[in-house]
Parts: sequence; C-alpha cells; structure tokens
Amino acid sequence: MAANRSAMYYFSGTENEAKAGCSKTVANDTPAPGGATAVSAGGQFCIRTSDGRIGWISCNDAEYNSSRTGYIVLNYRLFDQE
Repeated sequence: MAANRSAMYYFSGTENEAKAGCSKTVANDTPAPGGATAVSAGGQFCIRTSDGRIGWISCNDAEYNSSRTGYIVLNYRLFDQE
C-alpha cells in the first residue's frame, strides 16, 4: 500500500480515541517518515485527505507475496470537520 506520506501519520490508540487523537496528531504535523510503506496487521495511521478531512486507518489483516499479489483488510473512518 502506498500513500502520500506528507498526509499520513503514525497513531496508536483505540478506534474510539481516533477522532480526538488524529486531530491532535495531524495538527502537530509530524508525518510518518519515508516513502511508500507496507502496512501490516495492527498498523494504524491518521490521515489528512486532499480536501483537508481528518481520518483514521487500521489494518486488520494483510498478506503479500513476491508476485505483488495478496490482500489487505482495512478499517477506516473519516471525521466531520468542525
């Protein structure tokens, strides 16, 4: 899974904590370092969409192989702008 890293932020917390937590994480503007990342089960990120909305992504399960096929199961939430 690849993402624009300038809008993707590491997050640890529960799904219920994500609304307040992601707003604070994104406001602090400390993007995850590096380029594209491989997302693994248990990984969580806060995101800022291209239209400025704040969201949260959590990976439930992922499987990759050398031929670059596989699957990824994500939970996500986009939060209302306040």
